[in-house]
Amino acid sequence: FWHKRFTQQAGWTKEVRRYILQTLRATRTTPLLEVGCGTGAVLNKIYRDGYHRAYGADIVFSGVEFAKKHNPRLRMTCADGFHLPFRDQRFTITLCHYFLMWVSDPAAVLEEMKRVTRTGGHLVVLAEPNYAAREDEPAELQKLGELQNMALLATGAHINIGNQLRDLFKQNQLTDIHVSMLKPASIRPTAREALLEWQVIELDLNQLVNRGHLTPDQVEQFHLQDKQARTAGSRRMFIPTYFGWAKVP
Repeated sequence: FWHKRFTQQAGWTKEVRRYILQTLRATRTTPLLEVGCGTGAVLNKIYRDGYHRAYGADIVFSGVEFAKKHNPRLRMTCADGFHLPFRDQRFTITLCHYFLMWVSDPAAVLEEMKRVTRTGGHLVVLAEPNYAAREDEPAELQKLGELQNMALLATGAHINIGNQLRDLFKQNQLTDIHVSMLKPASIRPTAREALLEWQVIELDLNQLVNRGHLTPDQVEQFHLQDKQARTAGSRRMFIPTYFGWAKVP
């Protein structure tokens, strides 16, 4: 399930990922590292785009195993993003993808990413959302968005991390900073994409069920409203999501 979700997200950032790597003049032999690589969904696509010195690090061993099984040529290690097992200035590009929102101290992780990146190299953040500025339509589903945000906050997620990227880069004394918003994903997702999106929402809402803030029947009611709105063509969920890169001085 999570590999499907990560693959879906990798599709959202395909164009900007290729644009950034070309802009930074990455080549087949450029050493690059993805921190928080999960199941390798993004890293595998980077490798298949021709960047063959691709390394990945993730704290979840099963995800690392999954990635290596699907592409044995990837260089993978199980590691904590706060303590990467690489020497100083090891990589030319160090990147992450939907990762900073989940770590306890995003600035500290960026500092560690900076440590393993060469002087003149770059840190790249491919996607970080700002759930605090989300928009849900029709009106009856605004409450659904608020509840999902509540569930994310309960897990410790930084729901407005996308809005903080520029400041995080400056805090780590990076230079030549570029931050922009990703173009929105398709407003008419396929049935499969819509189902996957709902499954993620449901996982979040179930945390509120477990805490006694929601009932399973209320979750199912939201599901029905979501399905009806999609059938009617009135469902819209917009979460501003940002990307950026900056140079290591």
